[in-house]
Amino acid sequence: MSDEQPTMMTGQFDLEDWHFEKFEPGSDSEPREVHIVATNGTQTRRWTVPLFHPNIFGLDVEDAESVNAKVEEAIKELGLE
Repeated sequence: MSDEQPTMMTGQFDLEDWHFEKFEPGSDSEPREVHIVATNGTQTRRWTVPLFHPNIFGLDVEDAESVNAKVEEAIKELGLE
C-alpha cells in the first residue's frame, strides 16, 4: 500500500454523522488501489482496497465487489449498521 492517495474522487455519501468519500486512481502512475475516507468532524478514518485490475474505464466487477465489501466493513467498524 502506498502513502499516496489516489486523486479522483468517484463517490461520496453520508450516514448518520459520518461523511464517506471514495478515491480511485486517476492515471496509471498512481497506485492501483482505492481509498475510502470517513470523517465526522472530529475523527477521520481511512481504508485501502488493492485493485486486481487496471482502472481503465472504471472499476472491474471483481474490484467493485471488493470495494463494496470494504465499505460495508467500515460501516460496521464505525458502529453504523
